[in-house]
Amino acid sequence: MQLVSSMIPTTALSFYFLDPHMHLKGFVGINVDDTINSEYGAEYWKLDPLHPRNFADSEELLVCSNTTMPYKQWRQTIFYQDFMEPRGFSHSADIFFRNDESIIAALLTTRSKELGEYQPEELRLMRGAQRFIQFSLNRIYLPPRIAERQYVEERYGLTQRELDVLESAMAGHSNKIMCEDLKMRLPTLRTHLHHIFEKVGVSGTNELISRIFRELSDRDHRMEVE
Repeated sequence: MQLVSSMIPTTALSFYFLDPHMHLKGFVGINVDDTINSEYGAEYWKLDPLHPRNFADSEELLVCSNTTMPYKQWRQTIFYQDFMEPRGFSHSADIFFRNDESIIAALLTTRSKELGEYQPEELRLMRGAQRFIQFSLNRIYLPPRIAERQYVEERYGLTQRELDVLESAMAGHSNKIMCEDLKMRLPTLRTHLHHIFEKVGVSGTNELISRIFRELSDRDHRMEVE
C-alpha cells in the first residue's frame, strides 16, 4: 500500500485477501478505519461495481471507476450514493492479484473529488506495481500459507471452513469480526470453534492459538534443521 500511495495521490487504500467464495478477509487499510471496513464487508461490497467477483471470469488486473463506466453512471449507483459519497470518496481504482486464474487478493484505492479522476499515466504505474506485488504474493506469501493449512488439515482433520475459522482466530479477530470476515452467523461460528477445539484437544480460543502457533514454529524449525 505504501508503494502505491507513493506513486499516485490517494485518499484511502484497503488491502484484502479473498477466499475461494470471493469473500473479503484479512483487511489492512490506510485512512480506512475498522468501522468503514466492517460496513463495506457486511453490506456494501455486494453493491460495488468494481468488486473482484464481477471480474473473476475475466483477465482484468486493474479496474477503475472512470474507465469502467461513464462518471455520471458511476455517480448514480447505489454504491456511490450510499457508501462512497457520504465518506468523502468520489473515484475508485482497484488492483487484482491472481494465482493461476483465480483472484486471491485486491488493493482498493479511492480518491476524493478534489484529487480528480485517475489519469492514464497513473493507471500505467498501478499496473506496473501490480506485477511486482503479485509476484511477491505468489512467491513469498502463498506457499507458506498453503503449506501451513495443509499441515494443520492433515494433523487434525480440519475442514476447509474450519481452517478459515482457525486463520481468522489466529489473526486476533473478535467473534464479531470473524463473523463479518467469514460471512457466517455467531451460532455457526461457535459450532465451528467447538469442533476445532475437540479435534485439536483444547478447551478455548487462547489455548488453540497458542497450540497451533507453537506447532507451526516447531515445524519451521525442523525444516530449517533438515
